[in-house]
Amino acid sequence: MFLDWEQAIYTQRENTVPMKRTLLLVLILFLIIFSACGEIKEPTPDIVAVIPPGAANGEDYPAPSDSTIEVAPSTPAEGGSGYPASSVEGDSAKNGYPGPGTDNINGDGSAYPSPLSNPPDAYPAPNNLIDESKRFTMEEPLKDGQQEISGTGVAGISIKVISLSNGGEQLGFGVLTEDGSYTIKLSRPGAGGELLGLQFADDSTAATLEGVPGTDMPMMGLVLAQALVER
Repeated sequence: MFLDWEQAIYTQRENTVPMKRTLLLVLILFLIIFSACGEIKEPTPDIVAVIPPGAANGEDYPAPSDSTIEVAPSTPAEGGSGYPASSVEGDSAKNGYPGPGTDNINGDGSAYPSPLSNPPDAYPAPNNLIDESKRFTMEEPLKDGQQEISGTGVAGISIKVISLSNGGEQLGFGVLTEDGSYTIKLSRPGAGGELLGLQFADDSTAATLEGVPGTDMPMMGLVLAQALVER
């Protein structure tokens, strides 16, 4: 009995092996055919030609229009530029620009508001005017070893002589007389080649005496006049 059962199992195995081999061959053949054919492309839709009306009946195509479009001038005046004219009366309308539809706040007929000639928050104009009547001078030439400096300026103003060559060394003080002249005795004579200068004795004088000619020098301040001592 056991021998018959084993024989049946062996017979079934012998019949199954050829079937598996056949299926494997069919699968391999299918893969080869699919690779040879490549990707499947979608069919291209048919192109439909558009035939103008009348062409199918043998009629000629209509000729192109040779008419041109004329553009009206931008303003009622002659020589307009071709832009549409403004419907607003006033300066802007005369120039051919469209306006907002109402006159401006100035009431002069222009379509746009004109800038204020003097805005309330405008900065004051700088005071760059030079008053030649307030110019200070130093008499030249200055000689080597000279003990006094003379010149002219604004009456009643206190001034000082300094050495610009020696970093602003103070050499003398004085006050201008009623006729606007001065003579200051120096603490030492000027040396040949030395540059001397004239300044206010009080720096606050420059703020009260506007329009005084001079040169604003770095680290020195306002120099009213300057002269070189001859060698």
